Amino acid sequence: MGIAIRRAFIEQEKQHCANKNGVLENVIDENIVEAGGNAARNADVLADVSLFQLGFVEPTEAATTAMKAVYHEIFEYGPKDHFV
Repeated sequence: MGIAIRRAFIEQEKQHCANKNGVLENVIDENIVEAGGNAARNADVLADVSLFQLGFVEPTEAATTAMKAVYHEIFEYGPKDHFV
C-alpha cells in the first residue's frame, strides 16, 4: 500500500521534470498513478488493522468507532475487539 502511494508520487514527478525540460507529451504510467490514488483513498482492512496492532494508532473510542463504521460487516459478525 505505501509502495503504491510512493510510486505514484515518483511517477507524477517524472511528468513535472519532463515539463520543466520542455517535454509536453505524457511520460507517466497512468496505471501507477491510479493504483497509488486507490491505495491512498480506499479502505484496506489488513493495512488498517495492522496500524492498531503495530501501535501506530491508539485504540481510542473514536478510532475504534471509525473502524467499526468503515468495516461494519466484518465487526458485525466477528469479535468486536479482534483488531486491537
